[in-house]
Amino acid sequence: MIKTKVVEITPELAGAYLSLSAGNRSLKQHKVAAYMRDMKADRWMSNGESIIFDKDGALIDGHHRLQACIKSGSAFSSVVVTGVPVESSKTIDMGASRSSTDVLTFYGYQNVALLGAIIRNLMSLKNGRARSASPSQQEIFDFIESNEG
Repeated sequence: MIKTKVVEITPELAGAYLSLSAGNRSLKQHKVAAYMRDMKADRWMSNGESIIFDKDGALIDGHHRLQACIKSGSAFSSVVVTGVPVESSKTIDMGASRSSTDVLTFYGYQNVALLGAIIRNLMSLKNGRARSASPSQQEIFDFIESNEG
């Protein structure tokens, strides 16, 4: 039986959840780092995405968020789903991810591909790097809002 509940996930609980992992794709460290920065800066937003465990108790989704929780030392709230069929791991994360340009378009910005490229370059230079940054969606919006015009 599938069950859901909202849980305050502490770094300790994140570690316990990760110990129940049945394996996962390779972690994308730039994604963990972006999530970690958002959690540390209190920019992390609960959006309904869940941490998922199969019917045998194995963690099958949420690895990046849980790792970021540990690295940031910050707790976050999340829907936790338990009891999904083991074979459902074949269908997790199969939808198209929203890119920063998708999100910027949704909020009414124009020339979003160029805007996103400019923001990433400016953020890289601001951080003392001359290469492309991998900012989180929240970092992009914070940058836009603090650099109007």
